Amino acid sequence: MKKLRGRLTYANVVSTICLFILLGGAAYAAVTLPKNSVGSKQIKKNAVTTAKIKDQAVTAGKVENGALTGIQINEDTLSVVPSAATAATATTATTATSAANAANATNAANAQPMAFAHVNADGTLDVSNSKNMGSATVTHTSKGIYCFGDLPFTPRGGQATADAFGSGATPQFGLGAGCTLVTDEAFVDMFDFEGVFINAPFYVVFYG
Repeated sequence: MKKLRGRLTYANVVSTICLFILLGGAAYAAVTLPKNSVGSKQIKKNAVTTAKIKDQAVTAGKVENGALTGIQINEDTLSVVPSAATAATATTATTATSAANAANATNAANAQPMAFAHVNADGTLDVSNSKNMGSATVTHTSKGIYCFGDLPFTPRGGQATADAFGSGATPQFGLGAGCTLVTDEAFVDMFDFEGVFINAPFYVVFYG
């Protein structure tokens, strides 16, 4: 006992007390850690791994905007966009049947130019700047609507272009009766920039 007392020093006593306090504090922290007391400062960087995250635990609201790209998303799980439901067959639309001034060009893929004409704003045919029109007639009974009949061939398509004096006008070519006349074979509608019918001169090429 005397030998033990001889070895006891103030430093030894203080060190022993501190050791018990530290061990007791660690045990307290491990056993009686208060709820919600661990924050981001207590979590070691890269400590939370995929295996430690519960399935279905991360919701959409927890994902940062723009964090996910096409690489992370399985495209097979995406549904068809409602407004594009009818676009599934658009991959074969290389022959655009609804192209401007060529809505009827489906049957004119191999058609050749048969005739061309220059039509004045009042509907009269400019013969000096027309070719192969024969005895064709131009009917102009409504504003901005010009119809062609008695063509010396059966038109399979065509294209109209406003001339320099019809700047600002947009022509649209079509096949069939545009002026409600049975004899009509083709027609050209002229519109201004607001889409309103307008009288304006134009050129037209017929394909047959």
